[in-house]
Amino acid sequence: MKFLPDTTTVQSVEHDAAASGSDAEIALAADSDHYHVIDWCVWSYDSAPSSGLLTIQDTTLNAVLTKIHITAAGPGGLFFSERGLRAPKGSAITITLDDGSAAKHLQVQYR
Repeated sequence: MKFLPDTTTVQSVEHDAAASGSDAEIALAADSDHYHVIDWCVWSYDSAPSSGLLTIQDTTLNAVLTKIHITAAGPGGLFFSERGLRAPKGSAITITLDDGSAAKHLQVQYR
């Protein structure tokens, strides 16, 4: 898991995870003065995942913001409007690409 500071500048972070037994997870740390805005998430599974799932969760409020089931190998993406997917001020956000019994890659752009 990677912990990142909140910032108002656009950042892109990525995470690769080995075949089986680990999720690809990116965590955006809470900041009481700012809120997170996610512009897009892209992912890829090397082979068809057994139970592929992308989850964006507000871990401060324990609320799922978005959940997408992924059934095919290869790349995919979730692109938000110009406003992005906004979390409440002070929330910590976790983006998780579930194990799926396949090698995987997750990349997120946020501000």
